[in-house]
Amino acid sequence: MTETLDLFTPTLLQALNACAVLLTVLVLSGLGAVATGRWRFNEADLMTGIGVAITAITLIGSLSFLPLRWIGYIILAAGLIGLTWRTFAGELVGGPGSGKAIILLLPLFLLLAGMQASQWDEFSHWLHSSYYLFEHDSFPREGLPLSRASYPAYPYGLADLTLLVSLISRQFGENTTILINMFLLGAFGLVLLRVAELAARPTRPESRGWGVAAIALIAGMLTFPVQKILFSSYADAATALLLGTAAACGWRAIEALERGAPARAMAPAIQFGWIMAAVVALKQANFVLFVILTIAIIATGIITPNLRIRSMLRILMFMVVPALAVFIAWRIYIDLNLTGAAEFTIMDEERWVFHLAPEILARMFEIALKKGVYFGLMLLILFVGLRGLMRHQSPLDRLALICGLTFLGYNSFLFMMYLMAFGEHEARSAASFWRYNMHLFGLAALPVAWLAGGWAADRFAAAGRTVAAIVATALIIALPFGLSSKIRFDHHPVKDYIRGIAKEMRTLLPEGARLMPVDPEMTIFYGLVVNYDLIGAAEVGGYIHVRNAPARYMTLYQERFRPTHLFVHTITDDVDSFTGLELDRRASHLLKRSDTGWQVIKSWPYPGYNSPTEFKH
Repeated sequence: MTETLDLFTPTLLQALNACAVLLTVLVLSGLGAVATGRWRFNEADLMTGIGVAITAITLIGSLSFLPLRWIGYIILAAGLIGLTWRTFAGELVGGPGSGKAIILLLPLFLLLAGMQASQWDEFSHWLHSSYYLFEHDSFPREGLPLSRASYPAYPYGLADLTLLVSLISRQFGENTTILINMFLLGAFGLVLLRVAELAARPTRPESRGWGVAAIALIAGMLTFPVQKILFSSYADAATALLLGTAAACGWRAIEALERGAPARAMAPAIQFGWIMAAVVALKQANFVLFVILTIAIIATGIITPNLRIRSMLRILMFMVVPALAVFIAWRIYIDLNLTGAAEFTIMDEERWVFHLAPEILARMFEIALKKGVYFGLMLLILFVGLRGLMRHQSPLDRLALICGLTFLGYNSFLFMMYLMAFGEHEARSAASFWRYNMHLFGLAALPVAWLAGGWAADRFAAAGRTVAAIVATALIIALPFGLSSKIRFDHHPVKDYIRGIAKEMRTLLPEGARLMPVDPEMTIFYGLVVNYDLIGAAEVGGYIHVRNAPARYMTLYQERFRPTHLFVHTITDDVDSFTGLELDRRASHLLKRSDTGWQVIKSWPYPGYNSPTEFKH
């Protein structure tokens, strides 16, 4: 019991950062509320505000070299004014039930407030990008230190949000993205609820009770049930939730045009533009998602009865300009300031693997069969959308067509990337095919929400809805407690041990130290953890791990990197031979180079286990 309660007790600094995240979310929601218009999708205020903020930081920061904090303060001030204005005007920012949703999320919020980073790409890329903006108040450029991120030329959308939070908290919070994802999940749940309500009744609800807000949150959580991606600094969850919201906004614009109400189409079209700008700024390949979804919406609009193409063209500019501006501005910035920096690119033609196309397709199909619920659902959605072409279209037909065409287009793109951009080994295995499809989870949920809304309206009496509301409220409050150990997967014996050692090494290493991690029994992962935790304290490089453990590699890496210190995590005979020492194999060690060889500065016995190889990452 005590251990469970400890998970809900963040440190003072973590609590301050969590409060800063909450305030930033409210302010960005206010910004989103004033950036569109009367007929906007209120439930998408947070996503819209995020889009406005990221667009402003990307455009101004990349084209002017102004300190990013100046831009951030202006954004926060504008958002606060917008929040105050809308609130005093009697309008609930975020739509009815948003305040109740925040209160219902408090147990989960407390649980996540103390969470630490724990996943591979957090330490190799995402946290480094965020910390770089916090430390240097600028995107990477000539005259500034090199970024430690794996892909310094990647867009910095998530890092922009972390920067805004740090301006309030005055510190770097490594779990900022995790907390923002939680609020995005809650907001998307309200989006799904609105879609469901549209199936039952087309009018805007004036209010939503606690039970209805709880049902929305449950729906949001079911949208993205992969906790190690959702509660991490990865961009996948944010991509899925923003993309799903954008699709809902684009669909609402089409529906308004179909009803002959172009004025009502403008606000959701503008929201689509802002939100897709954020999507483009999250990941390099997300520009393709913007293109595919936009084409799917245009195609759906063209074939929609009673929709005038002229009206579609009038809103199209608002839908595409923000994302295009973000993409072009960042490409210009890369060309001028980050030439040669690592990013995802198409390989030279001679390295394309078109001869492996049947094998890659077979592997993609194999993965699809293993994840049959999602892929089966998306194929069904595509079928419903295409079937609508041959009959009188309904709102569901148009929504399904938008989502289904995006699914088809995106997976076709992934197939081409395996042929042209991945190495042979990754192409054969269709590397990360399932994770990339997580980007479409929000799309998959939209038609389901519409069907659920229509079904519930026809079958549930008031008493049934009351019971459902009570059950949902109890679940949303109880789940963080009942699933605390699964949600807080960051607690891991070896990870906690390494991070504690790294913090101690910051005080032991002298200025100018060059540290080489030696971990021949493990992967490079714990070296990446040390590299992150020693930012500003030491240069880390020359990683020795399971793929390059023999003594000859140690000698080679020593000559290339010229370390002054070694962090030895696991030990083999080669390590003893290389260091000239007989190190305790049930401990990690910090070694220093001297005129006579390597000397142990400090050792840390493994806490309660004999070897870190006993545990998975």
